[in-house]
Amino acid sequence: KSKEAPFVVQFAKYGFCGVVATLSHTAAAWWFSQHWFPAFDGAPKEILKWNQIYANLWALPIGNLVAYVTNVVWVFTGGRHSRWKEFGLFSLINVVSGVAGILGGPFLRDDLHTGWWIAQLMLIVTSALVNFICRKFFVFQK
Repeated sequence: KSKEAPFVVQFAKYGFCGVVATLSHTAAAWWFSQHWFPAFDGAPKEILKWNQIYANLWALPIGNLVAYVTNVVWVFTGGRHSRWKEFGLFSLINVVSGVAGILGGPFLRDDLHTGWWIAQLMLIVTSALVNFICRKFFVFQK
């Protein structure tokens, strides 16, 4: 339970928090894809691709907030920066990796002829590794 855990344990805890944040983000993106930006079958591919991007952009702050709270409570020790700067850096890293994944997933969806869920999985894998490394070494103390 300690934040002073060995690297492997810390990464596992980070992974669990990431799963919770990812589920939050994906649930929100799915909801936005159902209600605000239809991104499932039935429309031209170009519209589906952009609607998936819009839905994920709206879901990004939700997943970010869940990720920040769970990481602060359970994984990393703060103190390198003020709480506001810490949250700002955390969010900046999330936005950069998230936007890269959000843009990459749906465009690959087009190129690889995959569905919504495969594109979403590509987004998740892309951003998870970048987020951990940047947060561990640039945002938090330990």
